[in-house]
Amino acid sequence: MKNINTLVVAAFVIVIAFPPNATAQSNDLLVENVTVIDGTGRPAMENRHVLVQAGRIVRVSRTEIDAPSGTQRIDGRGKYLIPGLMDMHIHLTGARGQGGMNEQAGIRALHGFLYSGITSVYDAGNLPDYIFGLRERERSGDIEAPRIFAGGGVVTAPGGHGGGRGATLVDSWPEAIPALDAHLARDPDMVKLTFDEHGWGTRPLNPLLDALQHDRVLLERRAVSARRYTFHTNSARARRSRRASTPWPTR
Repeated sequence: MKNINTLVVAAFVIVIAFPPNATAQSNDLLVENVTVIDGTGRPAMENRHVLVQAGRIVRVSRTEIDAPSGTQRIDGRGKYLIPGLMDMHIHLTGARGQGGMNEQAGIRALHGFLYSGITSVYDAGNLPDYIFGLRERERSGDIEAPRIFAGGGVVTAPGGHGGGRGATLVDSWPEAIPALDAHLARDPDMVKLTFDEHGWGTRPLNPLLDALQHDRVLLERRAVSARRYTFHTNSARARRSRRASTPWPTR
């Protein structure tokens, strides 16, 4: 039961405190007599009072807080307040279906994340038009959602893992540069490459991105775009990928 209370309080703060297009005053929220777990490893802090104003925690106190008039109050006795959780690998539903893209299905799923106390998600592969559109709506405050980080379509070889609609296919170099640059121009939060030989059914093996092209994608285009890269792999190439994805030194 304690775990349920923890998640409900975390989500309750987000959903109630920050409705879209709300005024600054209506965003003010005071959670009273709650047990705070701050995520640093320190012991839980009981009977704390937490004041949120304009979407930010501005004060945590052992004693009662004299909040401004109009502040919404939540009785936190018997409940736990934690930092928002992060789900760092999702594929948001709603992009594909018989009727095409269904944003409402995705928005309902995003509401479910909030209800569970998840305040940030990383979509690790989706139709670019779909997920980047929802990311823009979230960042503009048009929809109620966790903070969305997204990679869009994956970068892979033709026929490779995730190489369907929306993917950026690298077959030869430098011929692939325009397609890759078009993908980077959509501002993915991470660029995801796949190296997965394991297929399924009648496809026991998937094509893999050529090792030289892999290096060119990472080194040449990363030098241009200065982005982080992530990898889907199940082979020894994971070691190669990790070495190549080491951040560039700053000067």
